[in-house]
Amino acid sequence: MSNDRTLGGAILVGSIAGIVIYFWLLFMSPWAWLTIQVSAFAAVGMVLIIIAWIGYTLATTPPPMPLEDFDFDMDEDTEIGEEDATKFFNTGKIELKNIENIILFTDGLLLPKENPEEKEDWNKFVKIYKKSGLGGLLKYVRETEESDPKCYLYPRFKKHDDVAAISIKIE
Repeated sequence: MSNDRTLGGAILVGSIAGIVIYFWLLFMSPWAWLTIQVSAFAAVGMVLIIIAWIGYTLATTPPPMPLEDFDFDMDEDTEIGEEDATKFFNTGKIELKNIENIILFTDGLLLPKENPEEKEDWNKFVKIYKKSGLGGLLKYVRETEESDPKCYLYPRFKKHDDVAAISIKIE
């Protein structure tokens, strides 16, 4: 931290010195016109270098593969980490007329249960989500897990699992 302060102080002093020197070059020195020309050239040159870099990047970067070229269909060659995972897949179409939100999340956001064999309490999950959003759900899950660090009350393999979640609001 002291190195950051030293560096910050040096940048501050150097900037103030640069302002003073630039002021002197523009208004008090015999090289005022040359200073303006050099400053203008440097500013325009930097902008043109950035534009040239953008052009070079666009000219030399291959285009991304179109999504149509990806094969999203699962077939017999597709590997699944756990064979039982397929029973959790849902495919098809549903009517969104009465849907307010769609929440996609990993198992780390599931509410801890005293009996892992029990079904999920989706009413409680939705109630917490509606009251305090994804952040509130994560807070509830983490606080519940923290209350049982040895995993005795809420049996699980580790103190807590990683979480990834997204909420899509349907209007």
